[in-house]
Parts: sequence; structure tokens; C-alpha cells
Amino acid sequence: MPMDTQVELWVAVHIASDVYSRVRVDAAQDAVCVDGEALSISPLDKQVLMKALSVSSQVRVVSVCPQTQERALRYAAAMGAPQIFCINDCPRDAYVAAAEVAAFLKDRPQPVVLCGEAGWDYASGDFPRWLSQLSGIALVEGVCDFRPYADDPQWLEVSRQTDAFSETFRVKAPVILSCNKAIYPSEQVRIPSMREMMLAMRSQVHLVPPAGDFSPRKEYSGYRMMPARASVRFLPPEDFGQMADVFQQALADAEGSSSEGETPVFSGRILARVSTLEDPLPLSAQTEQVDRQPMPLHVDVRTAPLVVSGGMGVDPSLWPLLEQLARDGSGATACTRPVYQAGRRPYFEHVGQTGAKVAPALYLAVGISGALQHIAGMIRSRKVLAINTDPQAEIFKYADYGVVGDAGRVLPGLVEELRRRSGSLANASANNK
Repeated sequence: MPMDTQVELWVAVHIASDVYSRVRVDAAQDAVCVDGEALSISPLDKQVLMKALSVSSQVRVVSVCPQTQERALRYAAAMGAPQIFCINDCPRDAYVAAAEVAAFLKDRPQPVVLCGEAGWDYASGDFPRWLSQLSGIALVEGVCDFRPYADDPQWLEVSRQTDAFSETFRVKAPVILSCNKAIYPSEQVRIPSMREMMLAMRSQVHLVPPAGDFSPRKEYSGYRMMPARASVRFLPPEDFGQMADVFQQALADAEGSSSEGETPVFSGRILARVSTLEDPLPLSAQTEQVDRQPMPLHVDVRTAPLVVSGGMGVDPSLWPLLEQLARDGSGATACTRPVYQAGRRPYFEHVGQTGAKVAPALYLAVGISGALQHIAGMIRSRKVLAINTDPQAEIFKYADYGVVGDAGRVLPGLVEELRRRSGSLANASANNK
């Protein structure tokens, strides 16, 4: 049950295209369009809002968006948010959005501001850092859980995760909490009823004029869709030797070379970057550490030379095979957003527009349809091998090699072939000694 607290709990949400909408670039390549104007609160912000509503009855929502997007913002009211504020401005980048929110909150006493770690500005992740710098409020990144103390709600117990450790500490408001996807189970984010949606359409949204004419820190001169591969070469589903050749050659070519580089969806220039905070929350008088534990060792999907990724087309019984392939290639497993949302894989494996961005030597896509939101996270992959039963699947447009076949038949054969080759090499090496 949510508790009544004296602390001001704010959730900053942003409006984005619905994850299932079709995204396109207009003919002049100077604007991104969404068919049907399908706009919604971003999925991660919905998770953050659900967490806030679960711990406090005093939750206020603020967003920077044109008044014309007010309908999408009312979804927060349908979810249970009692107060909603719309700053009537077009957030041209994360800096503009953060500047407006910082100006709006400057006279608020001791606020606790929650936001998703990726939002505004094409999921750049700059918003919480800009907000911290412009408001002068301490920032905690990687937050996966929090709760106010009943006896003193201005103090919160906060848990966060990094690649190296997880820690829990007490922190005093004001504070900004940048939350990751573990903040609230995505599959438990409730969908409002039709009655709640109708009532939300009549609820009040407080319209706030912009605080000033803030200049964006990024300048966009044009946009383009992510380029498809020149052509896909289809391999016979029973030819495990060719698949193993692709697998091994891609990893061999990656040795000693860099995976850095980026294929942006826009052209332009960055006018100013947000400062990098080495320690998002410097230890101070307002912080008391409670617990700190090293994270279990795992290969970071963002830097792995091999990423073995599965979609909803992968039967849960096949995931041990995907994990085996990843281990054999010193790689990492990954998944699409629906797989993570279904609770089948952990949050940090999610690759996509609102997840991790990867650039491996080989991206093995199994049972992945190829939605643009997922492609955005793996487009920098050097080589892509896709396995799908549908020969018309979108994923093949972004693949170098394709296999039209059942993963339940293809994966065991590929694993066995790679094991046979590994064993042969090991035996040959032993005989030469």
C-alpha cells in the first residue's frame, strides 16, 4: 500500500512514439514521422511511474511536450497519478527538456525527482545529468529500487546497480533518481481500464508556460532511416558447416580490431555535451551507505565480441542453447524488449532503442522479427546472422547471412558442429605436444 509522505515525489516522463508504431522519415529528410500519430508515455517511464505509485500516495507527474500531446500525457492520470503538469514546449533535445523541468522545480521544497535513465533526445540518456547540473540537485544513476522511510520520508533507501557492484544507501532529499528497467517489472505495469481512460480524458492537466527560450545543445540538419545491409546471403538450414564457418570467421576477424563506430539516424553536430559524472552521487553528509556487494561476473552485452540474441520466436526451452553458444564464443546473451517484458530474461540483456546498444563482431539473431526499435540497438554489428522461420521477416534486411528454418532444429546442429570443431582442434594440439 502506498504511504502518505511529506516529501514531494515527482516523476518526469516523456512522450514518444508507441513502440509498435511505424516510424519513417519524410521526403525532405528533415523530420521523423510516426504513422497515425501513435504517441504514448515511454515504456520505461511507465515502469518508473508504477514504482512511484506503489510507494507513495503523493505523486506528481511533469512532462515537457506541446499541448497537442496532452492526450498521451493523460495516460498517467489513468494509471493513478493524482496531479499532472504539462510544460508547453517542444523538447528539441534533452538539454531543453531538462532546463524546463529544472526551472519548474526550482521553488519546490526538497523534491525527489524520478525519471527513466533513457528519455528525450533519441534515448540519449542525457536528460537526468542535464537536470542535475541545471538544478543543482544530486543525481543517483542506475537506480533499481527505492523506498521512503516511514518515520522520516525525506530520507530514502536507494538501491542501484553498476557493471561492477550493487549497493544500498540512505540519501536525503532533494535528489534525482535515474532509474533503470529493473525499477518495476514491466509485465506488471497495469493497463488502465476503459472507464479509467474515459475518466482520465476529463481530468485536469495543469498547463505550464515555458520558462524561457532555451537553445538546444544538439543541432539536427537531417534524418535518415537506418541503412539495410546490401544483401543477405541465405544459408541452407541443414548446412551447419557453413553456419559454423560464418560464426568462427566473424570472431577471428574481430581479434585485435575495434568495434567502435556508430551509424546514426540523424546528421548534424553536437554543440555541447553534458559533463560526465565519475561518481553520480559523491558521498556527503546527506548520504549513508548501508550495503555494497560485487555484481556476479557476466559478460557485458555492450562490449561483447559475440552477442547471441533471442526474440519471442525462441521457445523458452532453447535458451540454454543460446547461452551455450554465447559461452563458447566468450560472448553474451541478449533479447528483444517483449522477451524481457515477459520476464524470460533479465533487464540488462534487452537490446534496442530503449535498451542496450551493441556493436559486436557477430550478432546472432534467433527468432527476432526485426522491429525497428530492436534494430536501433544492434545496427552497428559488424556481421549479422539471422535465423527465422519467416523468409519475409524484416530482420533479413539487416542481416549479412540468413537461415530460414526452425531454431529448434538449427541451434542443436550448430552447437554440435562448433563443439566438434573445438574438440578436433584440442585433440590435434594435444597430439603435437
